[in-house]
Amino acid sequence: MKLRFTALILLPAIFIIASCSNDENADYPEIQETTSQISLAIEPSIEQSEIPMVRASSSTSRGLYAINVYWQGKGLTSYQPYVSGLFNDVSQIDISLIDGYKYRFDCSFLEESELPYSISENGITKYGRPFALAKDGNIYAPVTNKLTVSLTPFDTNTQFYQGAYSGNTETEEGVVLPYPSNHRYYGSNTVDLTRTTESHVIVNIELRRAYCNLLFESKDIPQGDKIEVTLSGTNRAFYITGTGGKNIIQSEEHLLALNKTADRWGGAINASESVGITVQYYSSTTHEWRLIYQNSPSITLKRNKRNIIKFVNIDQATGEGNIHMGEGEITGSPTDSEYQEIS
Repeated sequence: MKLRFTALILLPAIFIIASCSNDENADYPEIQETTSQISLAIEPSIEQSEIPMVRASSSTSRGLYAINVYWQGKGLTSYQPYVSGLFNDVSQIDISLIDGYKYRFDCSFLEESELPYSISENGITKYGRPFALAKDGNIYAPVTNKLTVSLTPFDTNTQFYQGAYSGNTETEEGVVLPYPSNHRYYGSNTVDLTRTTESHVIVNIELRRAYCNLLFESKDIPQGDKIEVTLSGTNRAFYITGTGGKNIIQSEEHLLALNKTADRWGGAINASESVGITVQYYSSTTHEWRLIYQNSPSITLKRNKRNIIKFVNIDQATGEGNIHMGEGEITGSPTDSEYQEIS
C-alpha cells in the first residue's frame, strides 16, 4: 500500500500555529514567506514490495489510518510532534506545511474487520489501542478525518497516536493484548522543505506488513505426550501433540502482530524482535507436566515471515534439555520461512 504526499508551493499562503510551551528557545516552525500545501492520496489497493508470507495479498484499504506528522527544527537531530489525525476516509487530506523545515509522516493501518475495542459517546465512536491517544492509551480516539496541530512533547502529547509504534491492541474494555492476531501495516517517510525548489513535491509512503506467522515443530514425540509453548508476557499457547512416529509434528500456526512495530524516534519499521518462551513437557506415562524452559531462551520473530521454531533432543523422561539455537533464511519463495532450532 502506498501513500502519496503531494506538496505544492503556494505564495503567499500562511499556516498559523498557536503553541503553548515553557521552552522560550524552542525552535518551533514560524511563519515564513512561503508554505507547501501537502495533499495526501492513498491508493485503493495494497501493493507488496516484499516477498509475502503467502501467495494471496490483501486488496482492500477499508479501515483506520492513524497518521502522526513530525517536524525537525534547524540544527536539531530529532523530530518533534506537529500534527496528527485518525482517518477512515483518505480520499482528501490537505495541510499547509511551513517551508524551511523537515517533516516526517508515520502511518499505521488496521483493516475494518480487525478494529480495536471501541466505545460510543454522544453517538461518536471512539477507539482504543492502537488508535487511543496519550502514552498510557487511556483516551479513546474518534475519527477526525483531518490533521490537528499539537506541538506538545511526545511523551506528554494527548493528541498523538502513540500506539502506532506498538502491536498492542485493546480487544475488550481494559484488555490490551500483546502479539494480537491482526494484520497491522505501518509506513513512514520524510520530506525536506529546506532544500526543495520544486513547485510540486511528491512523497510516497509504502505501508508494510508489521506482522508474522509463528509455529513450533518437533519429532520423535511418544503417543499422547505434549509440548506446550507460551510466549512470555502472554497467555498465547502453542501445542505439539506426539503421535509416536518419526514424522515431524507441528503446532497450530498463528498470525502475530509484532509487539514493537516501529522506532518512534526514527520512524523506521522494525524488521524483527526477540521474545522469551516458556516450555513445558507433558508425559502420558507419568501424567505430569515438567518445566523445561521459563521465559528463556529468546526466539526471534521476523516480520513478513513464517517463523518456524524446532525443538530437538528433548528428553521426555526427565523433561530436561540443552539449548542450541540456529538461524537461517530461505529466500526466493513466496512462502519464506525462518528456521530456528532449540535442543
